[in-house]
Amino acid sequence: MASAGIIHEQKIFLKYHGYNNIDSLQIPVVSDKYPQLKQAIAEQLFDGHKSYDIVERYEADGHGITGVWYEVTYQDSNIISLIIYYETMGARPSGYQKWLTYDINTGQPYPLAKEIDKAGLKNIFLQYKLFIQKGIAAARKDIARDTSLTENEVEALMNSLNYAKDKLTPEVLFEKYVFTDKGVRLSSADVLPHAVRNYDIERNWLIPYQKLRPFRTYTGMVIK
Repeated sequence: MASAGIIHEQKIFLKYHGYNNIDSLQIPVVSDKYPQLKQAIAEQLFDGHKSYDIVERYEADGHGITGVWYEVTYQDSNIISLIIYYETMGARPSGYQKWLTYDINTGQPYPLAKEIDKAGLKNIFLQYKLFIQKGIAAARKDIARDTSLTENEVEALMNSLNYAKDKLTPEVLFEKYVFTDKGVRLSSADVLPHAVRNYDIERNWLIPYQKLRPFRTYTGMVIK
């Protein structure tokens, strides 16, 4: 989705001495017309650090953040949602994401509770837990077919998936959401170790706006 002059991309190249490949940071930069939003996203981007801190670390040992790109999932005249994707290098390659939704004019985070009432939030949480439960049931079949895993290892993986499901709270779930053109997208953190991450379940879930309209608040600005 185009960000209509609010956000533009700045590309910063990274090069580690002795390696031919060049990585890059494709970072979102907010227009000076929106100073509060500009400051909010800049502070979130590298957890208060500056881009030159990331560059210096990479040039020193090739570690730290090795790649950044972003996606604006929704924008209107009041609200903007984006996902920032990070690639990192430490003992092994890894990555993470930041899901952000802001009031464009104030730069303040925009919680989902401003759009959906308490009954709706409860309904979404229960539906998401069912979505995760179905994913775990499917994962059990795939994990059980892996002959390289012992019975104890299979049970340990399943216990990890179920433990994360049982411990998930509405507060944690609703921290990781964005608006899109079609609905609200939510997610939760992967839980399996890197070596068996391929057995983790799909956690991104989209609920269409039409299912949310009965629960919209009077003060909401997105759900019509």
